[in-house]
Amino acid sequence: MISKRNQKCTFLNDHLCTYLDYHLYVLPLSEYGYVFEIDSKGCGLIVDYHCTDWYNNENLYINKALVYNSVSLFKLIDNLEYITFNFSGSSYTITREHCPLNKNIEQKINDNEFISEMMKLFETN
Repeated sequence: MISKRNQKCTFLNDHLCTYLDYHLYVLPLSEYGYVFEIDSKGCGLIVDYHCTDWYNNENLYINKALVYNSVSLFKLIDNLEYITFNFSGSSYTITREHCPLNKNIEQKINDNEFISEMMKLFETN
């Protein structure tokens, strides 16, 4: 089971897919288009973006979005264990254990040094 605040949903529940789709739609990077897959056995989320990470990373936009989106999704879904973000150039995976959930991301998101440090928490392929 995957849980949202105040509601429990199974990974295969249509309501959960709608819930995730809505939240991905309002997060940064949605402007490039995406599809997502739920790993119900590993309690993970795989998001495939329709863009190349190295092409659109002016002012660390992609990196900032990955950090922000990770924190947002882990805070929204209590038992989400990992997230993989796929681009045509690379993949980035972060686990709940390594995500900076206790940091005030909104105040630090424009600090390029902070973002660079947070990106070291992602496993890249």
